[in-house]
Amino acid sequence: MPPAKLAEVIKFSNHTIHQLNLPWDTLFAQLEKAKSGGVALLGVEPNANTSIIKVVGEAKDYVAMLKYVRSLSEQGVLQGVYLTDHKMDEQNPDNPIRFTLEASWASK
Repeated sequence: MPPAKLAEVIKFSNHTIHQLNLPWDTLFAQLEKAKSGGVALLGVEPNANTSIIKVVGEAKDYVAMLKYVRSLSEQGVLQGVYLTDHKMDEQNPDNPIRFTLEASWASK
């Protein structure tokens, strides 16, 4: 195998190992623990390189959304939890709030 190709394979392997070593169980447990009846998670995107997790969700109202963000902040596993976007879905008759938040976790 040419040295350049070998270096590419090693880089990809190291990236994969890094992704597999994310604290998946802890991250997902904290997201679920903070969730209340008024919030549904739609997407979770952890980034191993930056130790930042992006969460997309939907809340029945602003109060439910803010309670979820506060609950995540208080658990201690995630730091710097903040809303990056939120908007009422006016196309839906229930008018849910679609939101995105980001947080970081301490990588070991």
